[in-house]
Amino acid sequence: MLAIGVAVVGLAALLVPAFRDELALSTGRQPERYVELYFPRSATTGAPVTCVHRRGKVRVRFTVASHLERRQAIAYRVSLNPKKKGQRLRSRTGATSVSPGTTVLMRERLALPRGLGYTLSVSLPAFDQRLRAHCRGRSS
Repeated sequence: MLAIGVAVVGLAALLVPAFRDELALSTGRQPERYVELYFPRSATTGAPVTCVHRRGKVRVRFTVASHLERRQAIAYRVSLNPKKKGQRLRSRTGATSVSPGTTVLMRERLALPRGLGYTLSVSLPAFDQRLRAHCRGRSS
């Protein structure tokens, strides 16, 4: 019976390309293709750098690291949502190209909202990834 089962599997692998492909996927190790999104760390403290403001602007830095199999354009969205009611959401969209195995440091600036604080969000919509940081306003 075992010999018949092996013969059937072998024959199916030879004659049916879809079966051969599925067998290769099931028995072999396939690399995971993904993109990392994170806030860079401070060289002095090692903590992620998120809430930096200067001259009335919020300086947003984030890192996109590619573990994809080919060069690809990655769209992103950066937004500041003020905690104080009545203030508008500020946002900026953009894109960057990343090659396999590379890391890109992105920089954006948005107007600093008036008030005590805001929520900073960075997202990669095509990869369903999002970072958030709750920041204090100018009084921090």
